[in-house]
Amino acid sequence: MPASLGVAARLAFGGALPVDQPLEFMSESLRARKTILETAGLRGTRSRPAARTRAGTYRVSGNIRCAPAPSELAALLPYVLGGTPQPNTPPGFTTFPLGETLPAALYVAVDRVAAVFTYDRCRIVRASFRAAEGSLLELELEIEGRAEEVSAAGSFPQLAYTVQPPFVFMDAELTVQGAARAIKQVEVNVENLADRDRFLNDLVREEIPVLDRLVSLRALLPYTAAETTLYDQPLSAGPAELVFTNGAHVLRFRFPGVVQFPAVSPVVKGRGEILLELSGVARATATEPELRIELASAG
Repeated sequence: MPASLGVAARLAFGGALPVDQPLEFMSESLRARKTILETAGLRGTRSRPAARTRAGTYRVSGNIRCAPAPSELAALLPYVLGGTPQPNTPPGFTTFPLGETLPAALYVAVDRVAAVFTYDRCRIVRASFRAAEGSLLELELEIEGRAEEVSAAGSFPQLAYTVQPPFVFMDAELTVQGAARAIKQVEVNVENLADRDRFLNDLVREEIPVLDRLVSLRALLPYTAAETTLYDQPLSAGPAELVFTNGAHVLRFRFPGVVQFPAVSPVVKGRGEILLELSGVARATATEPELRIELASAG
């Protein structure tokens, strides 16, 4: 019998079944973890009878790692941020705003060659955009889901994958305190803080309520005379912006409220360059949200 190789695996998602949005991915760990309840009572023996067990609750959770193309990001971002996309705002861009809720239905299907696994009513509880010197811009999605269904091999829909180029770290420009900064690493996190234990009297979680949101920005910079004002910034320091530009493909993370960076002292680790770590939380003001993502793409 031939082996099931990951090279033949596929993944797609969507707001209904069958899923309709393919996603090229690097790895995934989305899975059901089921439990068995047993009495484990005292019976005058060390043996545990199978008849004294019942199926317990189970949860679906895991991560997906990818280097998304602009079209894949356009399909994913509403499930991360919750707001309704605003085409041509600003001109040439689609703006993806924050929303107080996330879409009610997100289905993820994974073709694992020997069988197709589908996960329903998922929530993206964390989206981490990361890039470093010489690398791709990667996106890691942490997902919580309701239930798992397993279908026969060959039942995965036939979908066309994008051939758009990915973004890379060399496309990046970070602006803090109104000036572009040289950076070695950068990371943006959007956390949709959820109640992951709401089973009530059911085997699965009928709902995964989203309770809060946390947006953070982290960067590693050379520590030179040009960066001294970035250390120990006041709480009202102001907005920031991170832009990846690859020709007509532009991904812009705007933090128009305030990004508050608690001071982390630069240290000397050896003969190499002294670096400054900025690790802050983006917060809203009376007039601006903590995050707005804008995307421009030429097909």
